[in-house]
Amino acid sequence: MSLLSATLIWVLLQTTLLSLLTLLLGARPWRIGGSSAPLVGLIGVALITLFAFLPIPWSWNVRAMAPSPGVSTLTQPDTMDPKEGGSEVPSKVEQPNPPGEGFDMGATFVTNLLEGLRATSMPSSSRSFANPLSTFVVLVFGAGILFGSLRLVLGLIAAQRLMRSCRPIHEDRVNEMLTRLRTELGLKRPVAVHQTSKLSTAATLGIWRSCILLPDHWQEWSDAELKAVLAHELAHIAHGDFAAVMIGQISLVVHFYHPFVHWLSVRMRLEQELAADSVAARLAGGEKSYVKVLAKLALEHQDRFVGWPARPFLPTRHTFLRRLEMLRDGKSKPGRSQRVGRWFAMGVIGLAAFALVGLKPPTNRAVAQEVKPKGETKGQGSYDLRYFSDEGGFVFAARPAEMFRIKGSAGIVELVQNMPVAMRILAPLEVELKDIEQLIVCMDGMSNPPRATYIRASKPIAKISALPGSATTLAGANVLLSPSGDTCLWKPDEQSMVFGSKRNVERFIQGRQVEHTMTESEIWKKLADRPLVMLGEGKAIRRLIQESQLSRTPVAFAIPMISPAIDEAEVLGVGVSMDRELKLNAMAKSSDEKGATVILETTQAIVRLVKNGLSELKVPSEQAENTAMIMELHTAGTKLLGGIQGKVEGKSVDIWTSIPLEDSLIASINKMQGVVNRAVKRTEGANNLKQIALSFHNFHDAFRQFPHTTLSPNPEHKFPVSWRVKVLPFMEQEALYKQYRFDEPWDGPNNSKLLAKMPAVYRHPNAPANSTETNYVSISGDETIFPPTRKAQIADILDGTSNTILIVETKTSIPWTKPEDIEYSSKKPLPVIGGFSDQGFQAAFADGSVRFLSKTITEKQLRAMFTAKGREVLTP
Repeated sequence: MSLLSATLIWVLLQTTLLSLLTLLLGARPWRIGGSSAPLVGLIGVALITLFAFLPIPWSWNVRAMAPSPGVSTLTQPDTMDPKEGGSEVPSKVEQPNPPGEGFDMGATFVTNLLEGLRATSMPSSSRSFANPLSTFVVLVFGAGILFGSLRLVLGLIAAQRLMRSCRPIHEDRVNEMLTRLRTELGLKRPVAVHQTSKLSTAATLGIWRSCILLPDHWQEWSDAELKAVLAHELAHIAHGDFAAVMIGQISLVVHFYHPFVHWLSVRMRLEQELAADSVAARLAGGEKSYVKVLAKLALEHQDRFVGWPARPFLPTRHTFLRRLEMLRDGKSKPGRSQRVGRWFAMGVIGLAAFALVGLKPPTNRAVAQEVKPKGETKGQGSYDLRYFSDEGGFVFAARPAEMFRIKGSAGIVELVQNMPVAMRILAPLEVELKDIEQLIVCMDGMSNPPRATYIRASKPIAKISALPGSATTLAGANVLLSPSGDTCLWKPDEQSMVFGSKRNVERFIQGRQVEHTMTESEIWKKLADRPLVMLGEGKAIRRLIQESQLSRTPVAFAIPMISPAIDEAEVLGVGVSMDRELKLNAMAKSSDEKGATVILETTQAIVRLVKNGLSELKVPSEQAENTAMIMELHTAGTKLLGGIQGKVEGKSVDIWTSIPLEDSLIASINKMQGVVNRAVKRTEGANNLKQIALSFHNFHDAFRQFPHTTLSPNPEHKFPVSWRVKVLPFMEQEALYKQYRFDEPWDGPNNSKLLAKMPAVYRHPNAPANSTETNYVSISGDETIFPPTRKAQIADILDGTSNTILIVETKTSIPWTKPEDIEYSSKKPLPVIGGFSDQGFQAAFADGSVRFLSKTITEKQLRAMFTAKGREVLTP
């Protein structure tokens, strides 16, 4: 096999691993990262492919470990290792163990394949394409990429021709509505609006010169419908969605064969539509009215033939109906921790892509698997199924209180607690995740609401009356009936809550049994002592894959690597326990012994590929400090994979592994949480500065000058007043502004009482929550924007508003109403600024922008930013 074909096959493995991680993060119901997760995943896939053929400044090169005693080894033909000084290795290839004899079943093919990659990927001038397999691989990849590139080019041409065939719309009704919506969205670049007879619904094309296309019958729309459509399309333009779609299409050109990459593209398009729907609903009068408009447009929509290559750039009826379903069910609303989820998803996917780029085809000559007897894992409890029915295809069970009692798990608790799905469940219950002793959820799909839920806490949970729904009685008990009338909530006691179908809840109240399927299976009985259990029926998992359009990829032979296992499984289960060790136990049940063997062989092959890849992982010593987190995760992953064992018992498959908790796993997650928290805090601080800068410009529009810490706005009052008080009416704080008395000093009898009412926008996210001292100050002085004896006006900023600092963040002891800021003079040392980050500080500039100024900035550059008329030249 040639070097090129070996590299292509290795890229397939790397792409699969990154795509799986991205799909897991973006899976419902948690949807971590929104459209950012699949977009970053697609970018990572493209970079992995690019760097596979380009030199990179790092590589993971760990020598293969020699097999240890008690290890069964698959060897290649006669070899001798002169470095070890050993003797000749016998010429043999051990046969796979029969079912129940270890985890090496079916590994011969995978081992020989990887050994072939290593042996034949060395440079050779005589056999580049002599191997028929190499020729086939290269031809398939070449033909697919050529076809995809042609389709992409033709698609862009078809989209351009579609735009040229359209007629511009110049009606005042459209132009006025477009101008208002652009202002509300802060969209400054021009947007053209055209109409066409080739589409039955609106669409947006173009990156730099965006154009909204409306169907010919748009004049029949009401103002509300037109506003909803324009708001939705402008949201796409504001979010830069067309550029993201182009990135996705480029990734699909390279990985035309890969169903996971197609799934990522579909997921990104859906998340883009949902994000635009959220903006449009807000601008178009609320979600209810927007859903009605969307429903009408969905009925009008038809997938017309506008040129096959242009289809990826245009909306489809399937997406239309999916958006309508999610809006109706309330699943498109972003959670309060959406920003946290976005940073977390981008960080995890970015680190994974970074690690995978450096992976090289394995060079080890043998694949070893240690064979040990299975050890039993005992949990600390079991699950109470008296008030639970597994009517769906998936069961999720957890005992969070038990899991989070582990030493050092605070970071994991915070990470999970802030996930949108956890917040949606726990917020109405008025309990924290660590208070939940037991949680069991049953679903029929990842995008649908739970079919049944049982929660038991260590303290009283919210009253039913505090939750949405209508109170009624059922079998003599007080319950809360859902708006649909087919499900209800019931509290057996103060610390428990049951959600399920009306029929089942009635049976629970009467003390009658309900039907159980999965929770009576042998797999559930073996895993139920774990504090975390996930169970799924094979048919439900296959249905989930089909609904996600994995089976609709252009290349019929491209199927997920896990498909053989999924196709043979009747039930799949995973159990996790954490005591002194993290223990993972995966089990599957097939309809026959042959299917069980297929499941084990498929799982074994995937694990062996990943294991050999990780065995090559090594960070150069000069980069070790910067990649400590990656190495910790690598160490944990290597130990988990290295400890994997498995066996087949009749129709059942059992796979298990473990790793000591102190071996980096929890520490790595805690470090990741720290990175996410710092990024969130910085973003919140930037938002504070943006709000303050906006209030300054609104004040300037009203009074033709910036707010300044000078005399009272009332000439009869002699006491100076801080700008932080003057801008209150422009920050939706007019009530607080009216409480301030300008005829007394800031620390007078009345005004001193207002210190405790400091708006949160004046407090840095890292400052104490009860602090009354501001962390945002202006720079005053004769050379700055705010001279002590003159008005502060934009016209006086001769250095350019984008080069002149308006407000900075800093640790101070200045009460927020005190008329005091930081003084600056070119003849004095620089004032102390910042203090919340070791890397620098954030500042708002006179143009309203917010930037992070690194600690590496020179004193000359910083002084130039403090002055308004210095005429300095700022160099990058």
